[in-house]
Amino acid sequence: MKLFKNKAFIGVLCLVLAALISFLLIPRFFAQQKATELIPRANTEIEAGTTITADMLSPAETGSYGLSDRILRDADSIVGMVAAETIHDGESFWKASLLTADDYALANEAQTKGLENGLCLVTVKCPTASAGVAGVLRSGCRVDVFSCTENMDDNSYETTKALANMYVYDVLNSNFESLDKLDEAAEKVIDGETNTNFNFDPTYVVIRCTEEQAATLITLERSEALHLTLQRTEG
Repeated sequence: MKLFKNKAFIGVLCLVLAALISFLLIPRFFAQQKATELIPRANTEIEAGTTITADMLSPAETGSYGLSDRILRDADSIVGMVAAETIHDGESFWKASLLTADDYALANEAQTKGLENGLCLVTVKCPTASAGVAGVLRSGCRVDVFSCTENMDDNSYETTKALANMYVYDVLNSNFESLDKLDEAAEKVIDGETNTNFNFDPTYVVIRCTEEQAATLITLERSEALHLTLQRTEG
């Protein structure tokens, strides 16, 4: 205790600490600030939806001090990815700005509902149980559309395939509830729970199609000649 009360000792201790800070800590701090590394950056304007290729990247010397972990440092982790948003010339590549081709397709599908290149959604009412394929139909299914007309001369029926390989966007019951959503709700029901009343009877089918195909579907629906056949369950 007497030693720590000695002013000379305290002065020497302060000088030693100051020397350590000046000659060890401060140089190391500035060395870290001056440290650089090569980071891939865009050398051109990259539009959203573009698959990144090696010729779109150029290495750029960047200060490594304080560099975010969200910035991609390896060109191999960038090439082949899809730009989720526009990446400007000279910008670094952030993890959140890139997606795999499959993830981008899913994100684009959710955002646009697949309504690109002149496609639209049309809702048709199922006139019979067979039109709804007995409740089996769900979103993502592919169906063929048949027309069935009666020949009044001999009371015979003529069935013709009007449309093929149509994408089912959704199937709704009479309350306009999605059967996919009801499937999810039913799976969450606790065993033994009785206060459930799910209506799985298909009433409306939402189909993604061109405007010309929509006109055909509407005509068949109005004439009550529309029938659907399930071709496959995943589009």
